[in-house]
Amino acid sequence: MQRFGEVHPEVLDNYEISKRVYLAEVNITKLVKYAKANKKYEEVPKFPAVERDIAVTVEESVEARTD
Repeated sequence: MQRFGEVHPEVLDNYEISKRVYLAEVNITKLVKYAKANKKYEEVPKFPAVERDIAVTVEESVEARTD
């Protein structure tokens, strides 16, 4: 159904490629028969939730209120 792996270094040398390269081959025709027929659409939120952690450091001489 599929094959994947790293390209042989001699092939990379022939094309003057200096980085590692990986290839994948997928037979879509065979893969489709395993797909689910009942697809459910979920709308992407216009304003997706965002989580951020912010740390602030200040000198000890800075006064703070807790009210």
